[in-house]
Amino acid sequence: MKKILLIASNFFPAEGGIGSYMGVYFYLRPNSFLVLAPKEGDFEEFDRKSPLKTVRSRWMNTSGLGRLVRPFALTCEVLMLLRRYRFHSIHVANVDSVPLALWVVFRFLRIPILSFIAGSELSTGRRLRVKTALRNSQLLVTCSRFTRDTLVRDFKVPADKIEVLNPGINPDLLNLEPDSKPIKEQYNLEGKFVVLTVSRLVKRKGHGTVLESLARLKQMGFNDFVYLIIGRGPEENYIRGKVRESNLESNVAFVGYVDNKNLPNFYNACDVFVMVSDNLDGDYEGFGIVYLEAGAFSKPVVGSRSGGTADAIEDGKTGFLIDSGDSIALSNVLMDLVRNRELGVKLGRNGKERAKEVTLSKVAKRFATVLNKNGL
Repeated sequence: MKKILLIASNFFPAEGGIGSYMGVYFYLRPNSFLVLAPKEGDFEEFDRKSPLKTVRSRWMNTSGLGRLVRPFALTCEVLMLLRRYRFHSIHVANVDSVPLALWVVFRFLRIPILSFIAGSELSTGRRLRVKTALRNSQLLVTCSRFTRDTLVRDFKVPADKIEVLNPGINPDLLNLEPDSKPIKEQYNLEGKFVVLTVSRLVKRKGHGTVLESLARLKQMGFNDFVYLIIGRGPEENYIRGKVRESNLESNVAFVGYVDNKNLPNFYNACDVFVMVSDNLDGDYEGFGIVYLEAGAFSKPVVGSRSGGTADAIEDGKTGFLIDSGDSIALSNVLMDLVRNRELGVKLGRNGKERAKEVTLSKVAKRFATVLNKNGL
């Protein structure tokens, strides 16, 4: 049996976009893979139940002085695995986390490499590492058409070297029956139009645009709304300041971190999911799994024409796309949903049907075809 090494610096039980993307491996032949991942969260409990054999490394996401020895230590760790298992190929989830020395090793040993490109790594200061990965990978898998086009246009990667594989959602989401009553009581949501954003609190996620649109609704005389902000991040103080400036203190609730177990209750409690990301100096939304997750709970979604969002939202069918930073357009969309609740129901119903087609199990079948076609 062919044995494949997956190197992933973001992997379960840690939560996040790239980590969720890697969930596709649980729906392939688990005995074919060995995963090298960091020691994060309650990984020991997770690994005991996981069908994937996982080796946990202290050098994957080390900090402090450990960063100085990380390239050497991680390279040695991978070399030991290569010697033990003689892998048929290697899959790399995060190309900007692989030391340059490892790429030299891969090239010397002539091991076929498949690398995932989400998009955010293309704007980092690690361009040399990323370009090395692009050059030495047999196949690149992108999460959206936008990222594929960026690779072709800006990095001169041949189009036939790239496959687009949109991320999928956990199929279990479709069978849940969330209990939103405690949330509605805690945040006083009864009778209110509830807007929800789930993301890290960073600049490009567009919280400022949402707040500007809601302030406009309030100026128009509509005040029966609550904006739930889920997540943590460096921009929290700025966003809180924006709330005060906009006179929205009574309309906005900062929920903080919510784990995947409880997140469905919040999706179920909202009337519309909104994340209108910006494109800041090439840092863009690679895809946006959260739009699909919200759709799984029959919620309409609103995003911006930034990065790969157009692959996640079917404009006019599962939700709406607006131009980045266009708070007026967003306020108009929100008011349409307030005035026409049937529109939200229709969009949400379509989102539910879309979610059924993009479960991880179905994405895995498409991925398996890609792997077989390319001998990876």
